Amino acid sequence: MFNTFVNMRVAAYAVILFIMVTFPVCAEEKQDTGLSSAELENMLVIDEVEVKGELTEESIEGKTVINEETIKMLPRGNGDITEALRIAPGVQFDDDYRDSLTAGEIEPGRISISGGKDYQNLFMLDGMSNSSILNPAEESIYDTDNVSGNPQKFFIDSSIVKKVTVFDSNVPVKYGGFLGGVVDVETIDPTQNVWGNISYRTTRSEWANFYVDEIKQDDFENSNDSQKGQPKFEKHHFNATLNTPVTDKLAVVFNYKKLESTIPVRFYNKWQDEERLNETFLVKGLLNISSSSYLDATVSYAPYKQKIYFPNVKNSGFDVHGGGYYAAVNYTKESGDSKLEIHADYSVSENSRDASNVFYHWATTSSKDWGYMKDPSSVSEGSVGGSYEGGYGDLYKSESVFNFKLDHDPFRFKFGGDHVVSYGFHYSNIKGIMDKSESSYLYKDPVVDSDVICGGQQGVDCLEGEQYFSEKTIAPSFKNEALINTVNFYAQDEYDIWRLNFRLGLRYTYDDYMENHDIAPRTSFEYDIFDSKRTVLLAGYNRYYGTNLLDNKLREEQPDDLEYIRSTYRNEVQDWITVTPAVDTVYKYSDLNTPYSDEYMVGVAQYLLGGTLNLKYITRDNKDEFASEIYSVNGKKYRKLNNNGESSFESFQIKWDRSWKNHYVMLNAMWQESETAQDSYDDEYDLEDLDKDILYNGSKIKLAELPKDNFNRPITVNLTYTGKFFKHLSVSPVIKYRSSYRDIRLVNGSQIIGTTGETDPETGAVEYKTIASYKDVTFNHSVLVDLRFSWEQPVYKTHTIKVSFDINNLFDRKIVKGYGSTSDSEMYEEYELGRSFWAGVEYAF
Repeated sequence: MFNTFVNMRVAAYAVILFIMVTFPVCAEEKQDTGLSSAELENMLVIDEVEVKGELTEESIEGKTVINEETIKMLPRGNGDITEALRIAPGVQFDDDYRDSLTAGEIEPGRISISGGKDYQNLFMLDGMSNSSILNPAEESIYDTDNVSGNPQKFFIDSSIVKKVTVFDSNVPVKYGGFLGGVVDVETIDPTQNVWGNISYRTTRSEWANFYVDEIKQDDFENSNDSQKGQPKFEKHHFNATLNTPVTDKLAVVFNYKKLESTIPVRFYNKWQDEERLNETFLVKGLLNISSSSYLDATVSYAPYKQKIYFPNVKNSGFDVHGGGYYAAVNYTKESGDSKLEIHADYSVSENSRDASNVFYHWATTSSKDWGYMKDPSSVSEGSVGGSYEGGYGDLYKSESVFNFKLDHDPFRFKFGGDHVVSYGFHYSNIKGIMDKSESSYLYKDPVVDSDVICGGQQGVDCLEGEQYFSEKTIAPSFKNEALINTVNFYAQDEYDIWRLNFRLGLRYTYDDYMENHDIAPRTSFEYDIFDSKRTVLLAGYNRYYGTNLLDNKLREEQPDDLEYIRSTYRNEVQDWITVTPAVDTVYKYSDLNTPYSDEYMVGVAQYLLGGTLNLKYITRDNKDEFASEIYSVNGKKYRKLNNNGESSFESFQIKWDRSWKNHYVMLNAMWQESETAQDSYDDEYDLEDLDKDILYNGSKIKLAELPKDNFNRPITVNLTYTGKFFKHLSVSPVIKYRSSYRDIRLVNGSQIIGTTGETDPETGAVEYKTIASYKDVTFNHSVLVDLRFSWEQPVYKTHTIKVSFDINNLFDRKIVKGYGSTSDSEMYEEYELGRSFWAGVEYAF
């Protein structure tokens, strides 16, 4: 608390100094802009023609708006809208973003906004929540009893985006259910003219430079696990859009997008293709009911699919499904000072797996000989467990959501100043399903016996005269459901008097899942020092409440695994005998508080050099975050969520942007520091753990004080430029500076720090005090340059052909992103991808 007070005082001094420096500029600009009439005329032309494609930052709400033309001009890779967020202040990408080892993947990168975890952001899509609460932190592909998730339900391609707004502070009261930030995406609107485009982009491993530590080079080049190495890949991105009017008041736009990646992996003595596929089928209609009201409706099917193989496991191919479908309707009516918005949507998304439901641990023999191909020198006849086959079975997980929202700005009135009143209501119904339709079987501990007699089990779990399995585990089928109903109300008064603007809001949330009544104040203050909208002081206090997680509730009723053993009698295999059930981890739901974040913000916005300069300080304290706790009862392990997670974040930001004619430039820099007690709700902490002493760089601290080791670059600087020359050539470099990167490593889990003064009563040995010891591993700063350039050539009337090239990591920098370790505990460096190219062509009319 004391540090926060000191930093806020420092921030206040910085604001005062900022005003003193810029006062002469502002005072002069109030009387005279310093621009000629011709320049003023040019500025008006820019406003009318160019502003639609520019990125603007509105400091009062702490938001960054990236418009359609800017999105089109930014360098891109896979083309998802998340890529565009890297130019926004307050946004940091996961350390695995652009991993040199897994460059063939097509899932969007995971992001942190204002210190929040990647699953704590709110993603919006045309007024609908695009945030998944179906185990969004899970990334393991090979989990036996779960399926990997993602913070986003649907992966949105930038080609269909009209605008994306990013809130990193002072988030308006109508948004809720987040601890990080808000990413609000709006798709393109149909128009009253016929237009369309078709485009194709591609890249491949031959167009990329891989940086791999020499310790891992051979493993990478012959990788049999796509999660650890993708030396070969080929990606294709296809997009087609058609817009057409239906009547003079109704227009419809159709879009189809396909992004696919083929990733060969070593599968025994040959290469086997894995696949990634993301498609979008979208239809959106816009009906102009009157001059003051309109209705838009969107229907989309957006599946995601992965084809994956277990390393060196025969018949192990399995499919992972994500995405799904949604429908959304928005009605808007504006009349004078009144604005009414009504929204409804329904969506179904999934995280599912299709796989063989039997897994065999065969001994390597002449009939089950594929185990020899892994490493013939280390496998001998009868090698136990050498030839694996099968999979973990089907598992279907879905999240069905119905939302209804009403946002209303009913009127303005005067009472000691100008008031703009707004209020809203939001109801959501969320249904989660976890369905294992068939039991799955694991056969293990094979016994090689040339005299074995299988009887009726021949070929299933016994091979006559060769081998039989002595143990098996059955994971029974089950189906669990969970239902959450949530209601939200909010009200806000935006009050203007003299040079002051106050935004006073309150948001109430209740759900029948955790049964919490959460009240969140949202306040902001604005002081226009010179009454010119050129120097504005800003401040705000806001509370944000997070959202629920379905996964723990869905897994609560999951039945125990069943264990069986058997042997032979007179060489004949006997029946299976039930033994004590396997010691599983049982998931228990517990009553929890809703995680929340308290945010304080101060800043100043200044008109300067034809653009807007912003200085901002943000601090956040996150409490009651989800963590996991494991305990035992009668030999059975139980895992449940608790509220023992916590984290903190503070940041200074400076931003400046300006546009002129066909050019735009934006510069922002951020210093940030964050601490967290846990990286995920799956991390195991109880209250005693958080208060436990550890060594960090030789100093004793509490575990809760351990700094964050992901998304944690203390200083980042972004410089973005987009420009168009000769009406044909577009050039857009994005330059990112990142300061030294800290990776926290566990050096010794039981470092001796002294003796207890006692001895073991049985052996007489001295007993020692031990403590977990961590230390920083620091990597050098980096400068990364991405570049996109394109040439657009008219061919007939409004028909054009555009050729584009994207070069990521233009100067082929070798950037260390972290450490890894081999099975022999040998450390190696992990890198970001070197220079890579995308090439594309587009025909538009």
